[in-house]
Amino acid sequence: MIFAYLSGTPDILSNIMHFSKLQLALWFGINSLVIAGCNQINGILINRYKPGKITNIAINVSMLISILFIILCFLPLPNNWFGIVLLCSPIVIIMGCLGFIFPNCTIFAFTLHGRKIGSASALLGTLQFILGAISSWMMGLMPQDNMLYVAIGVFIGVLGYFLFNIWRNYATQKIIAKMQLRIQKGNNNFRHLIKDLK
Repeated sequence: MIFAYLSGTPDILSNIMHFSKLQLALWFGINSLVIAGCNQINGILINRYKPGKITNIAINVSMLISILFIILCFLPLPNNWFGIVLLCSPIVIIMGCLGFIFPNCTIFAFTLHGRKIGSASALLGTLQFILGAISSWMMGLMPQDNMLYVAIGVFIGVLGYFLFNIWRNYATQKIIAKMQLRIQKGNNNFRHLIKDLK
């Protein structure tokens, strides 16, 4: 999703919305700051709320905002700064959601693979860049004259991790059920893993 945004927006913002080089740099800087800021907020919230709950909320919010983004692309927005802010704000909100999603999903990916964390990390990074390369290639095939195509690319990415999160919740419940059975049989090694998975 983030690669679809990175590959799709520069041409539209500079050629269609007439962003200067400074404004384009500020735009990407703001999005990076939002991701980093939400990462830090996540670090605070993780002490009070379970990572699964934070992740579910962030994914559901980004799904709703990505749908709103497509709707906004069809509306006759004013051709001024208000219209530009209104059209670009969904991207900023989704970037903020990613600041909560990235760290928590990394926790979920590594929780059950403590002895193979190096391999798990390498696999996770490889999959991210393969998906990024595919999404960038797909965005390159789309016309670069309308924000609608960026909105569609973002929506496809968000829909992908929304569906994966449904599967993750289902798989997590099955894993927890198996761990609880082993705890009942006297194996207490799984108690701390259950807390991390919920």
